Amino acid sequence: EVVLFEKDFTILAAALRKAELLDVVSTTDNLTVFAPDNAAFVAAGITSLEGLEKEDLTPVLTYHVLGAVVKAADLPASGIAETLNGENIYLGYLYNNGVLINGVSQVTAVDIEKSNGVIHVINRTLVPPAPNVVEIAAILADAGDASEFTFLVSLLTAPEYSDIAEAIIAEPNITVFAPTDAAFEAIIDLIGTLTEEQIRTVLTYHAAGARVFAEDLNVGDNITMLNLQDVRVKSISDTEIVLEDKSDEDTVVIIKNVHGSNGVIHAIDKVLIPNL
Repeated sequence: EVVLFEKDFTILAAALRKAELLDVVSTTDNLTVFAPDNAAFVAAGITSLEGLEKEDLTPVLTYHVLGAVVKAADLPASGIAETLNGENIYLGYLYNNGVLINGVSQVTAVDIEKSNGVIHVINRTLVPPAPNVVEIAAILADAGDASEFTFLVSLLTAPEYSDIAEAIIAEPNITVFAPTDAAFEAIIDLIGTLTEEQIRTVLTYHAAGARVFAEDLNVGDNITMLNLQDVRVKSISDTEIVLEDKSDEDTVVIIKNVHGSNGVIHAIDKVLIPNL
């Protein structure tokens, strides 16, 4: 009903018809649908269904459906849910109680209950497979005025540091503490004085070889980074996590639990400075 009679879902309705899935979604019991509205298709670069066939659309559409009724309050704490196409989606839980799926798609409306399940509306179409943490950072770096990570991504994609990005991608479980562009701009003069090896040490000081959600952290924890130096958790409150690095500066986690296929990103407001 929502898809067929709401003007914001005409692209989704057309896609379901073309994939011959409209009747399936209508008549199958106990479903959860993450429904992209028209703007969500555009945000993902899908502006037309022309040239797309049933076999192209089916894996994408079934990637938006869970085979059980899962209300927003019951989304899995692990952040991982298997969809009808067999691929996982990854859910990150933000400080403002918002939910991100695969690091870039935000849930904008929840718990629209219908006779055979529940709908949650999302603002960007999901495309399998789920992106890894480096891909998520690159997508967010290309977000125009909302961009957060252009400086970090420019370093990771530079030839002299691309092996670090490759190592992060290869890790099955990784946590990246990602400095924002403003964080890098605050130390731009320092960055200009560092050698290539020192910059490598800085970059590897922002990733840990484990999937660590914000809720897993405790005051006093020492997080061992890929450069084998530790970052200490100084304090935790309902609204922020404060980290302390080798420079004894306080660094605040400003966005938490951006969850991708191989790990988690936490955005931070300062660049962590290791022993160089």
